[in-house]
Amino acid sequence: MSKRAGAHTHTHAEQHFVKDLGIALDEARSFELALPGLALASQLYVALQSYGEGELGTQALVNSLTRLSKVRAGAPWDLQASL
Repeated sequence: MSKRAGAHTHTHAEQHFVKDLGIALDEARSFELALPGLALASQLYVALQSYGEGELGTQALVNSLTRLSKVRAGAPWDLQASL
């Protein structure tokens, strides 16, 4: 990650995003509402964080999908390689 001003706040924002996804899922459960797309996005984002890639942004979700499918994605999709 670059050393630009505010770089640490981006990671902080990503943590809030994952927390907000969890809140939305909890609310959906309270209404017995199934939101499988939201649940999948939440799981993929948590996986990104566990690999230390949460700061890469939403475009890095392909990294989680790549790991799940056990298929190696090449550039430009492999965002970690370009850092």
